[in-house]
Amino acid sequence: MFAETILTAPFITGLIKKFGEETGSFLIKKTKIQLRKLKLYNSLLASENDYSNNIIKRIFTFRTIISGDKDVYLDQIYYPLTIRDSGKRKTVIQDCTTLPNHTPICLIGVAGQGKTITMKKMYLEELNKNACFPFFISLRSIDFSKEIGLIQILNKHLITNGVECDEQAVKDFITNVNVRIYFDGFDEIPYEHRQHAVQVLEECNYRWKCNIVCSTRPDTELCKVPGFVVYNLSYLRMEDVNKILRQSIDNKETSEQLVNLLKNKDFLRDSIKTPILIDIFIVTCMSLNQNPDNITNYYDSLFKSLAYKHDFNKVFTRKRKSQLSDLELEECFTIFCFVTFMQEKVDFTEADMLDIFKQAKQSIGKEAEKEKDIMQDIMYITNLVIADGYTNFTFIHKSIQDYYSAKYIAKSDYKNQKLFWDSMQKYHIEENFAYMCKCLSPYSYYSLFIAPQLKECDFYSDCGEPIYPTLDDLKFYLHDASLMPNSRKDKIFSGITRTPPYDGFRFEAIDELYKFTLFKASLNGPLTCVMNFLRDKQKEISDKFDELKPHLEPDYHKMNDNAIKLEKFMLTFPQVESYMQKSITDMHQMIDEIISDYQKHIDQKNNKSLGTQNLLESLFANK
Repeated sequence: MFAETILTAPFITGLIKKFGEETGSFLIKKTKIQLRKLKLYNSLLASENDYSNNIIKRIFTFRTIISGDKDVYLDQIYYPLTIRDSGKRKTVIQDCTTLPNHTPICLIGVAGQGKTITMKKMYLEELNKNACFPFFISLRSIDFSKEIGLIQILNKHLITNGVECDEQAVKDFITNVNVRIYFDGFDEIPYEHRQHAVQVLEECNYRWKCNIVCSTRPDTELCKVPGFVVYNLSYLRMEDVNKILRQSIDNKETSEQLVNLLKNKDFLRDSIKTPILIDIFIVTCMSLNQNPDNITNYYDSLFKSLAYKHDFNKVFTRKRKSQLSDLELEECFTIFCFVTFMQEKVDFTEADMLDIFKQAKQSIGKEAEKEKDIMQDIMYITNLVIADGYTNFTFIHKSIQDYYSAKYIAKSDYKNQKLFWDSMQKYHIEENFAYMCKCLSPYSYYSLFIAPQLKECDFYSDCGEPIYPTLDDLKFYLHDASLMPNSRKDKIFSGITRTPPYDGFRFEAIDELYKFTLFKASLNGPLTCVMNFLRDKQKEISDKFDELKPHLEPDYHKMNDNAIKLEKFMLTFPQVESYMQKSITDMHQMIDEIISDYQKHIDQKNNKSLGTQNLLESLFANK
C-alpha cells in the first residue's frame, strides 16, 4: 500500500510543477534547452488542475466487481504484485519502485492477473520519481486502422485531457525531455491492426528515443519483437491471497471465514492465482456449495450473485426498468458478450449496445421489452459493463466477455458449435477464451477445434503412430535464421528472426497445440533454444566478438550492422547444437502430452455416451 501518497489533483499538479524546478535534472536530455522554455510544458502548467483531474478520473479511478457502482482509487485497492525478468529475478511493484529505463519493456500477464493496475502503479511512481516525464496511454482507445504515429497519439491524449497543444509542441517536448510512455493493453488491439501498433511502438524507441513499457497477454505479436526486455507477472501466493481477502473485506469475521474456507479446500486454494479470481470468489462464495471443478465455476455464479448482492447489501429490492427475470437478463448479457466478442470490441457506444440488446431480446422472444431498459438493468444491477468516459462503455474486465462468449458457444447445439469452430479455424483464438471453451464444453472443443488441427499438422503416420521432429528438422528450420543485435548493448545479441516460407516439420503447430490443450507455456520452442543460448552465454559471446566480426552484416529492418546468420554464428559457438537437442527432446514430450490430453477427453466423452446407451437399453429391456 501507499506510504505517503494521497491521490488528489493538487498532488499530481505539484509533481508536474516540480519537473521544472531544476534545469539540470535527469528529465532533460543532453540539450541546452530548459524545460520551462518548452511550449507544451507551459501548456501543462496553464491547464492548472484540468490535466491532473483527468488523470485521477481516467487512470487512478476504478470500478471493481466488489465495489459495484462505487468509485475506488488506486491507493485504496492496490496490493503489491511481483514481476520477474527472463533471469527469474523478482521485483515487487510497491512504493518508490520503477523499472530500468534503458530499454523497451514488455509486461506479460494472463487475463485478470493485474497488468493494468501494476502499470498504473508504476506510472504513479514514475511521476513521484521525477527522473522522466511519464504518459499513460490505453491502446484500445487508439484507432490503428488509420495512419497514426506517436506524435498524433500524444497530441490527442493531451488535448483530450485538457491541455492546449499542437503536434510541433509535442515533437519539441519529446525531443528535449526524457519521456517514458506506459502503453496498456496491446492484446486489446484488433488482430489486423497489431502490426501497425508494433511499428508505432518501435518508432517510440528507434526514432524518438522514448522509453516505453507495454502490457499484453502472453503470446501476442509484441512478445516476439526483438529488443524488448520481458517481465512476467507472478501468480499470487497463498499468503498474497489471504492478505488481499483481508484488505478487500471490511468485516473481519467474514474475511476470516473465507480465509479458512480456502485453507480447508485444496482445489479452491490451488486455483485462485490471480486478483480477478479473488474478486469473483468473494462475490460468488455463497453460491459455492461444493468444490468447483475448474475456474469457470467461479464465473458461472457471477451474474446471479451480483444481482443478489447489489440489492441485498442495500436491504431493499431495486425497481427494475424491464420485466425480465435474472435468468433472462443473463441470457441477454451472454448474447451481448458473444456478439461483441465476434466483433472484436471491448468498448462501445450506447448506440452499439442498444443495437445488440435489440438482437438479444428478439433472440429470447421478448420483443415487447425496450432494449434500453434491458441494458440499464444489466449495467446497474451487475456493473459488469461500466461507463468509460462520457459516451463509451466497456467490460469491467475482458475475462467477463471471454467467459460469457464461451458459455454462449457451449449452450449452442452441436451443429452451431461446428459452424462456429469451422469459421474460427481461420482466425487467432485467445488463450483465455479457449480455456473457457475447454472447461465448458470439452468434447466439442477437442473434436471441433483441436482435432482438425491435429489432422492438418500430420502428427500421425499412416499406421497411427506419432511423428516426432529430429535435430536435422530443426537445423533445416533454422538454416536461414539471423541473430538480432541489442541496440542498447554493444556486442550482445538479444533476438532471432527467420524468413518464411518454410517447407518442413510444423514446429509452430506444436507450440500452438500445446498451448491450447495443456494451457502451459511451451517447454523449449524452435527459436527459444537459441534465445536461451544467447541469454546464458552473454559473457562468452562478448569475449569472442572479434571472431564474429567477419560475419556481421547489415540488418536492414533496424538499420544496425551487427546482424549475423545463425549458421555463421555456430562456427564460433558450435555448442548451440546441444541447446537444439534439448529443444527436440522437449518437443517429443510436448507431442506426447498433446496426444494424451486429446485422447483423454475424446475417450471420456465416448465412455459417457456408451454408459448412457447401456442405461437406456437396460431400462427399455425391463419394460
